[in-house]
Amino acid sequence: MDYNDELIVLKSAVAASGARYVGESFQLWGKGSEEFNLATMSEDEIVNDRIAEDTGRTCKIVK
Repeated sequence: MDYNDELIVLKSAVAASGARYVGESFQLWGKGSEEFNLATMSEDEIVNDRIAEDTGRTCKIVK
């Protein structure tokens, strides 16, 4: 993922529905084919493989 001109490597993560990816301090969760939710994650959430408590922000794919 390109975020503020920085490359963030994401790996797939378990999700009840949709596609979920985590990396560094971010969670990217698929909301259909062109809309995602980007949230920040705490170290505890990352280490314990928990879902981010941050509600995040909606992002759309730019073509």
